[in-house]
Amino acid sequence: MNCDLNTDTIATLASLAYEKNKGLPLHELSAEALRLKIRELMGLDIYFCRSPEIGCLTTDTMQLEGFQHEKVIIESEPGIFISLQLFHNNSPHPFILILDDDRQQTLELLQKGFNVMIVAPRQGSNAGVRFHDPEYLTFCNSLFLGKPLITQKVFDIIRSIDYLQTRGELYVRGKLALISTSSTENSMHALYSAVLDDRISCLAINKPLESFKAESPGLSAWHKWSLSLYLPYILEYADVDDLMSSLAPRALYLSEVKNTANQPVDLIRTASYLDRTKKAYPESKFTISPEFNFNEYISFLEKNFKPVSLPGNRAAGKGK
Repeated sequence: MNCDLNTDTIATLASLAYEKNKGLPLHELSAEALRLKIRELMGLDIYFCRSPEIGCLTTDTMQLEGFQHEKVIIESEPGIFISLQLFHNNSPHPFILILDDDRQQTLELLQKGFNVMIVAPRQGSNAGVRFHDPEYLTFCNSLFLGKPLITQKVFDIIRSIDYLQTRGELYVRGKLALISTSSTENSMHALYSAVLDDRISCLAINKPLESFKAESPGLSAWHKWSLSLYLPYILEYADVDDLMSSLAPRALYLSEVKNTANQPVDLIRTASYLDRTKKAYPESKFTISPEFNFNEYISFLEKNFKPVSLPGNRAAGKGK
């Protein structure tokens, strides 16, 4: 008997596992049930200590043109520290969490009346599968410990929100958006974070995956992706459209959807594939765009979060 599980065979098995569950009640999990299942798959409740207290240290504070810039280090879990950057004007405006350190985007959001926090989750594997490098070994060790790399990244994002919530002078309940514009990896981390944390009331992501199911020729395409995208057993319970549907009626914006071969997906095909997702949302809360345009991101955020009126000179990007 030939037991060689080549990439095509594994891809077929993955599709069969998904189809087997597709018609079962388990595949129609409620948003809360799906959230609990993902927490279980990630090992969040067993292996991650989410203390109500959060250690933090402000390392630098600068007064810039019309807003304040803070650099903060928080202890995500015991012995693990991540860095945050906050840009605000000392008042409770809607907050935008960004997973990409793009200063131009940050400035544009500030000029539109939003507060901004740049989140830098712990470093893990941000490269494709290379079987003999330290990142691959880190990935293997993380699985032995029941702490997949994606769980570590998502946990850090959630802990950054925990920290922001301690800043009562800045945090506004129900006025928190999470965006990622640079990579599929960051966008999928953002998607999982939004599924798990309903404090995120708006999600805008660029280059998300269309599906976890590999395109032909099997799983070889997955070798191009960061190891921090892999969550064992996820296809037994949900695909990407299930995760996105579970966010409704919160606001969702997608651009440049990708397949597992890292190719842009035709907008008509994407719209068809995500049809169930689209039906879960009010029309004003769901948008798919074929290409990335940051002005469209800002318009979507403004539509869902009415920013606080600013003094004319800050809105124009000038100092007071």
